[in-house]
Amino acid sequence: MGVAGSATTAELSPAWLIPACLGLPMTDLTVEFVGGPLDGTTATVRSTRSGRPPNLFAINATTEGSPSRCRHNYHIGADPHPGYPWRYEYLGIRPG
Repeated sequence: MGVAGSATTAELSPAWLIPACLGLPMTDLTVEFVGGPLDGTTATVRSTRSGRPPNLFAINATTEGSPSRCRHNYHIGADPHPGYPWRYEYLGIRPG
């Protein structure tokens, strides 16, 4: 403790909390959807801390022949070749 009865900054914010408090620079990535209702479309998503897009992407939608409330799930594919966008591959419909 610094001054009698007061905590120092190091005691209040451990080193492992500092990056979470300050945040990391966010990068926008272009992704392409393969299969499902978004087939062939592209979008921009925020990268995760690893610099990759989120592993899963889901959209709420209703289509003919699907349950009244459903989610179309996509999973990120392998790392892209330089100059190509990341690809989300269609996994299918999940009720919910």
